[in-house]
Amino acid sequence: MPVLTSVNNIGRLKTGATSLLQGVDTLGRGDQPVLAFHRFGRGKAVALPVQDVWRWKMNPSLPPEDRRFEAFWRQLLRLLVSEVPDRLAMTVMGDQVAEGESLTLIAEVRDEAFRGLSNASVQAVVTTPSGAVDLLPMDWVVGSDGQYRVSFPTAEGGQYRIAAQATAGGDTLSSEPAFASVGDVGREYFGAEARPALLRRIAEETGGRFYTTETVSDLPRDIVYTERGITRTERLDLWDMPIVFVLIAGLLAAEWGLRRSRGLA
Repeated sequence: MPVLTSVNNIGRLKTGATSLLQGVDTLGRGDQPVLAFHRFGRGKAVALPVQDVWRWKMNPSLPPEDRRFEAFWRQLLRLLVSEVPDRLAMTVMGDQVAEGESLTLIAEVRDEAFRGLSNASVQAVVTTPSGAVDLLPMDWVVGSDGQYRVSFPTAEGGQYRIAAQATAGGDTLSSEPAFASVGDVGREYFGAEARPALLRRIAEETGGRFYTTETVSDLPRDIVYTERGITRTERLDLWDMPIVFVLIAGLLAAEWGLRRSRGLA
């Protein structure tokens, strides 16, 4: 890129933005953002604070076969339009469940302007591991434009293939398939996120304590000054206890003493 003569100083980048191109101004100040990228919601935003980028193309010192100006804009537009979502998308909430548990499906329907459509007729096409195909009507989620939901119990283990079909305004849409596995679930590998509310409840019901990263420093003190002792249960045979021997010896001695006092011994 040639020397630019009119660049707006945008200062510090906002959180989450990435500087793709930086420059040095005439005062020697470096790291001046010339091209910045930022994800915004489900889309992307690019900032090019240059007013005379057209001079790049009009630069007489560049040979006619130099196509870097066109390549720059082509790649920039490709960056902006890549990863554009389909008008109909299917999502499985939890891609692995145990047999007998329910799968929840979420479909999102958009119009030509990618705005949510809430008046579409949507159904889920579920192909079971045995090959049977079930059509499940999906209900609109109130308050969420373009979002539809349905849940169904799984009757067999294996892999389910799930897609969505929608009809809206005379258009028929189909989504890319999603997949879900039903069967033995390794719980330590799925749903491993922290559940503070559940852990607090378990601690309260069992008389324990719940620690966070902010309070974990109290753990050594709580261990040292805990009022709880260690309870150990041992099972011993009754005849093997010393008290039994002492009791038998005492009874024999008492009998002998009684006989002697009455002149019977």
